[in-house]
Amino acid sequence: MQTTLANLFDFIDHLGATGKINPKVAAQLSSSVRQVALTESERDWSEIDLAQGFDMEAFLQRFRELRKDEYAPISLAEYQRRFRRAVTMFLDYAKAEDKENWVPNLRPGRPRATNVGRARARLNMMLGSLAMNEFDNTTQSNMIVYPFPLRQSVFARLILPSDLKPAEVERLVAFLRSLAVDYGSGAANAESLPTAQSTAEPQNRLPTLTAS
Repeated sequence: MQTTLANLFDFIDHLGATGKINPKVAAQLSSSVRQVALTESERDWSEIDLAQGFDMEAFLQRFRELRKDEYAPISLAEYQRRFRRAVTMFLDYAKAEDKENWVPNLRPGRPRATNVGRARARLNMMLGSLAMNEFDNTTQSNMIVYPFPLRQSVFARLILPSDLKPAEVERLVAFLRSLAVDYGSGAANAESLPTAQSTAEPQNRLPTLTAS
């Protein structure tokens, strides 16, 4: 079978249509792959063979360089992770002898970060030490502390800039969803992605979350 970048989109649609993955996840994967692929918009995607001579890291590096001013670092990281996942599943399917009964190798659900220390580690991995300096700086005059009753006897403390932007709220929501440990109702097979829309909002203030 052909293993081109153009075929990858058909493969993702097939996964969603046959129920091999959650249709919502399939739509999100397709959106993320398209965002990465658009860095090669001048090339014919049917000529980019993902199984022959394809340098994924160079491809993703070009994506980072061209889109770094359009997306927040956390969004760039998520797009790249999902692009790698889609390509890996596609090439695994291409090698399968029994394609009719092939199923994707989905990672089992596991608890994710539920405290500030582990959330900090996740942010550090995604954003790097420079961004973490912003995470630590909660004494700025424009930062406001918002106590939030998370559940009975559990309060969260959100430290956010006084001029919080809608785009920043969307990124915060996406990050909080990634920390959830409730895998009921098929959530283990669902992922939340950053929106495909780009934003020109400043990225130099990161909202922070602590819990008590």
